[in-house]
This record gives sequence, structure tokens and C-alpha cells, in this order.
Amino acid sequence: MKQGGFTLIEIIVIWGIVATLIGIGLIGTLAFRSSSTLSASGLTLAGDLRSSQMKAMVADTEGRGAPDAYGIFFAPVSYTLFHGTTYSPIDTSNFIVPIGDNLAIATTLAGNQLVFATASGEPITSISPGSDTVTIRDTTTTSQFTITLNRYGVIISQQLGQLL
Repeated sequence: MKQGGFTLIEIIVIWGIVATLIGIGLIGTLAFRSSSTLSASGLTLAGDLRSSQMKAMVADTEGRGAPDAYGIFFAPVSYTLFHGTTYSPIDTSNFIVPIGDNLAIATTLAGNQLVFATASGEPITSISPGSDTVTIRDTTTTSQFTITLNRYGVIISQQLGQLL
């Protein structure tokens, strides 16, 4: 009497195919998640840049006695929102924003900071081509989110792309 069923070799081949399909699916999911995190961090940073400039333009006091300049200081894995014409790491009113796991910030801005003047909202230090970008890079892939500013500190480009 002949018994039906699968041989050991057939079962191993099927498990190999299933494992390969699951692996491909996981890699695609992880790449999408990484891209989403990078994009969200870049858009949050762009929003914080716009907000700092707007606060400086409208002379927002945030409950302090007098209006002040507003700025952003860029560190490798975070950025700090501050008020005043210079960044002070010991100021208790600083707000530190971490950018997320496996992400790093690089900037061509002078002093790794951007400060907007009270009332005008223009940058205190000059911004020129070549010293006008902030980039968040995914350290596990070749993806990056780049923000480019004009000489008035206004975002003229923000794009998600690949390192060249």
C-alpha cells in the first residue's frame, strides 16, 4: 500500500520559498519605515524653522518681558530651539528636539545655527549659496532630507532623496 505525503526534501524547499518571501517583505517594510521616519523628521524641522522665523517677525515674547530673536542650533543627532541672538547650551528655556534613531544632521550654515532677527525675521548671519542647507541623513541607507534656504532664511526647497 502506497502512502501519500511530502518528502523531507519537498518540505525543506517549501520552507525555503516561504522564508525568502517573508524576508523580501520585511526588507521592503523596513525601508518604507526608514523613509517615513526621515521624511517626518525633515518636515518637523522645516516647520520649526518656519515657526522660529515667524516668532521673530511678530516679536513674540513667549511670556518674557521683551521680544527677542529666535534661533535653531544644530547638533549631530538633535536640534535646539532657543531665543536670543546666540545659543547658550545652559539656558533652561532651550527646547531640544531629537531627530530619531539612525538619523544625523549636517548643515552648511555658519556656526551650526540660524538666528532670526526680531521684527524683520531675517537671519542675523548671512546665508549664501554653499552655506544655505540643512540635511538630515539616514545613517543606515543612502537616503537624506535636504532643506535649502534663501538669503532671507525662507525655505526654498525641501526634498527627500538619495546621497550621490
